[in-house]
Amino acid sequence: MVKDKATAEMVLDQIKDHYISQTPGELIKLQVTEKVKLVERYVYPKEVVNPEEAKNLILKGGVETRTYEVVQGDSLWSISRKENIPLDDLIKANPQLKSENELALGDIINLTEVKPLLNVTLMKKVIYEESIPYKTEIVKDDSMWTWDQKVKQPGEKGSKEVAAEALFKNGLKVSQTVLGEKVIKEPVTRVVARGTKAEVAFRGSGRFLWPTVGQITSPFGKRGREFHSGIDIAQSKGAPVRASNSGTVTFTGWRGGYGNLVILNHGGGIETYYAHNSSITVSVGQQVEKGQQIA
Repeated sequence: MVKDKATAEMVLDQIKDHYISQTPGELIKLQVTEKVKLVERYVYPKEVVNPEEAKNLILKGGVETRTYEVVQGDSLWSISRKENIPLDDLIKANPQLKSENELALGDIINLTEVKPLLNVTLMKKVIYEESIPYKTEIVKDDSMWTWDQKVKQPGEKGSKEVAAEALFKNGLKVSQTVLGEKVIKEPVTRVVARGTKAEVAFRGSGRFLWPTVGQITSPFGKRGREFHSGIDIAQSKGAPVRASNSGTVTFTGWRGGYGNLVILNHGGGIETYYAHNSSITVSVGQQVEKGQQIA
């Protein structure tokens, strides 16, 4: 409660200005979802708050907790994006998870989010720059061994200017309609030479093939607060994944943060993991050759 009607109207204007300033673009339309009615009545002085307190009370509202069941392909990061909840808040709400790899199919996790007392939607015209991914071209080279490959031309992302109408709810973008795009810089194709020279028996060097060719999106090493013990390679859905070396399939199936996983045992205490596959084409106990498709 505030001291008078004029103060209440000022608080409502401040809330609208808050969301306008917190979101990019040129305002097209603003709407408060709830029907707001200002009522004058007598109250105790201690019940009256100043305009700043009233604004913060309406913006912060209360915290709502609900549950979510983990489905195939989920990770804490993807759930965070899908549910519009900051990753740190998601981790705090689920202290039972020590790492992302503990997430399993069918797990029930907590989602907490702030629910303001008033919901404000904005339609804005936004203009932003977006990268254009580059393509990768594979060329054969008979002077190189089959396990070798070499980047002949590095790829470079392009860029484009995008104009769109974006819909925001309480400061978060929920949808947008693209009005037009203008290419600023064309991407440069990445050219990779892949060897075709067959391996001979006396070259048992223990070399391993790349299971697929694509952009490395996350290298081996420290990633945020955790240590990333693998290499993430971007590829289109359904692209073949090949055995890096000959071995025996010891595991196939879904495993936590790995998604669809294949594990190969190459002997001598060496194993390779192939994670996040869209499908798997081998089974446990199967012997596979170097370069054979496994997913």
